[in-house]
Amino acid sequence: MTQNNTYVSAREVPWMKLGKVTDDHLTVEQAVVEAGLDFTVSARPIQFQTASGWKTADKRVAITRDSNDELFEVVSADKYEIFQYAQAFEFIASVNPKIAAAGSMYGGRQGFIAVQVPDVSPVLLPGIDPHDFYAIIRTSHNRTRAIEVSLMPVRGKCMNQLTLHTFAMKAEQRWSITHSKSAKAKLHDAQTVIANMREYAVEFEASVKTMIDTPVSADEGRTIVNKIVRESPKHDETVDKILGLWKQDPAIIDYQDNGWGLVNAVSSYMDWERTGGNPTSRFTGSLSGSTRMAIEKTANNVLRLASTR
Repeated sequence: MTQNNTYVSAREVPWMKLGKVTDDHLTVEQAVVEAGLDFTVSARPIQFQTASGWKTADKRVAITRDSNDELFEVVSADKYEIFQYAQAFEFIASVNPKIAAAGSMYGGRQGFIAVQVPDVSPVLLPGIDPHDFYAIIRTSHNRTRAIEVSLMPVRGKCMNQLTLHTFAMKAEQRWSITHSKSAKAKLHDAQTVIANMREYAVEFEASVKTMIDTPVSADEGRTIVNKIVRESPKHDETVDKILGLWKQDPAIIDYQDNGWGLVNAVSSYMDWERTGGNPTSRFTGSLSGSTRMAIEKTANNVLRLASTR
């Protein structure tokens, strides 16, 4: 199946390269329309042929795109609840967010909106190094994604996507609800997102400062990176590349001897230095795929090292 991805952005965000940068201030409703997320889907009866003729399935329905009748998924007629993209994203509009990006993926089967919300200040690290925070809201029409909110710090100097969990139970980095009959009553309101972002920013900053204060030797760095790079014919080459970024990348030079620099070297490699990939894979990889896994493993190892000092 050929992917048909559409995007709209008010700035160049790290998970996609769109070319022209615009200062337009879109509302959530406008972003949904501009990104092509304003199409609708419907649940339609499913029929199957029997020896005596056609019969309608009584427990399953087909989720189809209304504009072209394309089949997206077959779901439970009793348990699955349709949320149009406009419905799934409308709750965040009440806090007048700044839209960073919105788009559809996999031919419209998944959709997302990325926003910055008011009253959540960037984390400012030593060396005038701001980390902005985004709320990524995404869902799907093919059961691959619930209605999910993820919090994403983005480092301004290198635009690394640093979706670390906070290593603290009280500050959620990602949460979701399923497409069920009770989902409407459970949808998180915008104030919940803001509260979670504030708590996450505090815990994120504390973890990052611990990693900055954790010296990591060249040998220790190599040991950690060896653990997170998959075995392959290019394993050693990849390890050397990451360690080179740690010591030589101008965007990481302020942290070349500590654990936070090592985390950023891994993130830079996963986001910018690897061959292949596309904006969609970079985006999803940072939220729930290989990029997230690699930087979290690196951070865990650094914090484990910090606890022994």
